[in-house]
Amino acid sequence: MAGVSSLKLAPGNDVPFTVSEGTQALAVARLGEELAIALLDHGQAGGQVLVLTDVSLLGAEWESPPNMTFWQNLAEYARARSK
Repeated sequence: MAGVSSLKLAPGNDVPFTVSEGTQALAVARLGEELAIALLDHGQAGGQVLVLTDVSLLGAEWESPPNMTFWQNLAEYARARSK
């Protein structure tokens, strides 16, 4: 989340979710009341799952990508982990 102070979500499009203890919350919505993005450890091989509350984070709802720094950071994180 380096360099990202907020994410643009489509209004009223989020799907609230809960996660188990030990999950890394990356972003919260509604003034910290709900998770917006979380990273969960999964499986014995050290895999991880990224949970998004709103598919508009992918940028399909917008004319220009509003969350580009987030996606660039995520891509760098994934690349570094694959080494």
